Amino acid sequence: MIVHRIEFNNKEREMLETVVVGQTVKNVVVPAAGVAAVGSAAYLSYKALKAAFDWGEDIIDDIKQTEQTFQDREDIVGGVGVPVPIRAWLKIRKWTFG
Repeated sequence: MIVHRIEFNNKEREMLETVVVGQTVKNVVVPAAGVAAVGSAAYLSYKALKAAFDWGEDIIDDIKQTEQTFQDREDIVGGVGVPVPIRAWLKIRKWTFG
């Protein structure tokens, strides 16, 4: 039986490791970038359609409006009637952002 054996020096091993790491990064980054691109395109399309045709409800504006409503209620009545999770979110936001 004849056996052929190929051995790498340290330099070739380092080069092979670089190729393997590059392929691994490519296999992770390319799909993540694709998902981000599709998500961004969908959001931008939604915003363009909403601006052009007043189409759909804007969840971001709704969240901001709800938060402002609860912020006003907290300022006026000291938080009475504000649900606990929202009250906690308002306190965290106040501590974090001032």
